[in-house]
Amino acid sequence: FTDNMDTLLNAPNWNQVLITNPEANIPDRFQWNRGGGGGGGGTPPMMTNSDMALCRDFTSRDNDFDAGTGEVNCRFRANRNDSCPHATLTWDHMK
Repeated sequence: FTDNMDTLLNAPNWNQVLITNPEANIPDRFQWNRGGGGGGGGTPPMMTNSDMALCRDFTSRDNDFDAGTGEVNCRFRANRNDSCPHATLTWDHMK
């Protein structure tokens, strides 16, 4: 794990995963996990949609965000057309 925020915000390997809860009163949820931790072991960093929305915009394009499930259909960072754009209102504060 790194405490360098720039490294975390620009990392290409954040992926949204569905966390299923077997308890009937705890809803399933999506969260963001960072893979490729460099082989250091330990628990990889995780963030919620609200964390990620400080640096990425999930709502600027149609169908990027499902408010009912919390699923985000764009990639956190990629060199393709499906990457989530920067959140213009908060990006400079996150760097």
